[in-house]
Amino acid sequence: MLNLAYGESKLANALHMRQCAKLSKKVRFFSVHPGGVRTEIGKDMGDRMGTFGSILRFIVFRIFGCLFRTPFQGAQTSLYCAISPDCENPALSGKYFYDCSAQEIGVKNKSEKEIVEIQETLWKLSEQYTSSTLCDLDK
Repeated sequence: MLNLAYGESKLANALHMRQCAKLSKKVRFFSVHPGGVRTEIGKDMGDRMGTFGSILRFIVFRIFGCLFRTPFQGAQTSLYCAISPDCENPALSGKYFYDCSAQEIGVKNKSEKEIVEIQETLWKLSEQYTSSTLCDLDK
């Protein structure tokens, strides 16, 4: 359940960046995935989830910890998008980046046309829920 919520929020972020890129040609927008990064995010898991949380934390961070990136390694894609001359290319604006390269966004059983419709609906709902509008970012 938590993984599904994370995936949906990541998709919403990526779709928002695509919509921002569509609305502005002057600013570059990127959605980045740093990979699994070894941070303090699960530090209080034992307190919140009891014994199960402590066991889960041990398994994830002690046994599989070698599979996680350091914070320095996790920051590389964000830094790449922020400072690389490659990312000044307007065709890359709105793209989703992982390991310093643009990736395709895919939604199971959805065509590109349907993804764009979801993206535009999400944008309209966000404007409605926040009582704000960014209809023309270039002004």
